[in-house]
Amino acid sequence: MWTPLSDPHSRDSDGDFSLNGKGLASVTDETLVSLLKSAPALHELGGTKVVRLSQHLVMKGGGSILPCEAEMLKLIASKTNIRAPRIHRSFQVEDETKYFGTKEYIVMDFIRGQPLDKCWTDLSSDNQRLIAMQIADMIKEMQSVVISQPGPLGGGPFRGRFFTDYSAGPFKDCAELQNWFNHKLDIWQDISMKAYRKTDYIRNTYRVRPTLRIVSRFVIYLCLTTSGTSPTSPDPTEAKPSPAAHKPSTSEGRPLHPSIQQARRRDQPFKMPSNKTFRTKQKLAKAQRQNRPIPQWIRLRTNNTIRYNAKRRHWRKSTLKV
Repeated sequence: MWTPLSDPHSRDSDGDFSLNGKGLASVTDETLVSLLKSAPALHELGGTKVVRLSQHLVMKGGGSILPCEAEMLKLIASKTNIRAPRIHRSFQVEDETKYFGTKEYIVMDFIRGQPLDKCWTDLSSDNQRLIAMQIADMIKEMQSVVISQPGPLGGGPFRGRFFTDYSAGPFKDCAELQNWFNHKLDIWQDISMKAYRKTDYIRNTYRVRPTLRIVSRFVIYLCLTTSGTSPTSPDPTEAKPSPAAHKPSTSEGRPLHPSIQQARRRDQPFKMPSNKTFRTKQKLAKAQRQNRPIPQWIRLRTNNTIRYNAKRRHWRKSTLKV
């Protein structure tokens, strides 16, 4: 299990930090990028890092952070009564070494207190119960915020456990998202799953980590990381429908996906793509998403002809069609 790293001086109340006494408006983005490497770290795990900038400011940065996280905190501040860090600046820098090809930086308030995972065992049972109730109330309040447009706040492709590794969408409306989910359900007809017909979207895709919850006089400031929007999950206590209920039917008001129609007309069984095909589609989607030239080895693999593969240095026949 990974253990977060933290500089013990990062929580000093009278520490000499880089931006003490300076206005954030006078600090350039380039300076903030360099401070992510040099400033004392409050929290560092994997590719995500939170550093102390001044007595009142911190900055979070990393390749796994997306713009929708800053938009989420702004939404919380405007639509709920949850006490969350206020966003002062957020920006994105291209970085080809990161999975999504970018690195996000978010400057926000520093909340003075102790990480919950460090002091939980020292709290009395009454205080533990009080904190748990506050966190439950925060989650309920967030789930009450309805979003009419599906997708990450601020736009962009869908990412997260409900979607493929190389993202999905963006979808222009709820109907497109519904068809995408139903297409996945059509593929797995043998699994008893309900058709997706939800039209309301709530903020319920977030990870609440003990290291990111700050206790200050037993009032919780909840720092959230988000990965987009997910539809409201169906009630698991409802009875499962029979397999016949999962056959696509126009009488259900759910049109068939074009690829499913063609496959059934030809009466061809569905075949899972090979790992090589999957990885190639990942690389191709990422190149197209970032408006970069498609690498030669991908172009050769997708031409469906016998060609010389310059990267792997051998002759081969490619069968992938994208």
